Amino acid sequence: MTSGQAEPISIRRLTHDDAETYRAFVLQALQDTPSAFIVTYDEYRAKPIEWVKERIASPQQPHDFVLGAFDQASSEMVGIVGLDVLPRIQERHKAHLYGMAVSPSCRARGIGRALIERTLAEAAGIQGVRQVLLMYSEGNTAAERLYHSCGFVEFGREPRAMLTVNGQVVNKVHMIRLLDNQE
Repeated sequence: MTSGQAEPISIRRLTHDDAETYRAFVLQALQDTPSAFIVTYDEYRAKPIEWVKERIASPQQPHDFVLGAFDQASSEMVGIVGLDVLPRIQERHKAHLYGMAVSPSCRARGIGRALIERTLAEAAGIQGVRQVLLMYSEGNTAAERLYHSCGFVEFGREPRAMLTVNGQVVNKVHMIRLLDNQE
């Protein structure tokens, strides 16, 4: 994190031991900003804890990970982000950044940027990964500013990517970041 912050933040890969905390954080994020995520609160709540453990640390997919940002003073989880490397041989040069969320009370402190920068650094260290893709809900200006400032560029928009349970249509913006250590 940058100097001058009120409370230091630590970022680390989550393990199976973090599954309950991660699950609770995701459920809160789904309540806070439901149109930012494709999964609904009820769908995610119905997932068994074993599924959550596999999602955050799967031995079958060792390059995939979820990072958590923690307030060092309270040990409270204040942010998350995940990375999935595509499994098919001809797509293994791509990874997807997903599930980016920061607690509303901790926004505008550089936590999102720190999570993305750490994710990009770890992605660059994965053999063969050359680019990171993401998508966000159109109209989310905070996400748009953050992703642009981290070097992502828009390459398309998907109209009607999501139809919320209350009937709201949400378009998704697709972005890419080529990794510095690749052609």
